[in-house]
Amino acid sequence: MGKLPIEQAIIFLKTEIRGAYSNQNRDKKLRAISYIDIKLGG
Repeated sequence: MGKLPIEQAIIFLKTEIRGAYSNQNRDKKLRAISYIDIKLGG
């Protein structure tokens, strides 16, 4: 599968953070950020 294209990663991150804020779910936001960090090799 490899790494996600940057555009897809950004869209995914924005979607996850928006969901995290609407749900007041900090763990979800942190998980989304961690997922992006892993996918981007960071």
